[in-house]
Amino acid sequence: MDRFVEKAKLNEMPSTQDDNPIELDSNKYIIRIIAGKEYEKSLLKGAAQVCGCNALEAKKILENTGFEFAPMDALDARALKHKLDEIGIDYAVSPEFRW
Repeated sequence: MDRFVEKAKLNEMPSTQDDNPIELDSNKYIIRIIAGKEYEKSLLKGAAQVCGCNALEAKKILENTGFEFAPMDALDARALKHKLDEIGIDYAVSPEFRW
């Protein structure tokens, strides 16, 4: 039996600094734009681009209805979070996002 254990240890890949834990995260994250406050015109363009709509619909999303993106993996959620932060749009992530 020890022979098999030793053989299994030889087949293990050593962990390296290239291992990225976010790539191993199997959760699906939902990001919601939080509605309720007026935004400047410059933000409407960014919101329209992120949500895939026109400026009038973006204004409605930001001020009244909010917007929920489809569930996504951690890498995509991180990219979208950075974009929303860059634009200055309020949002919430579910489940809690630690990346």
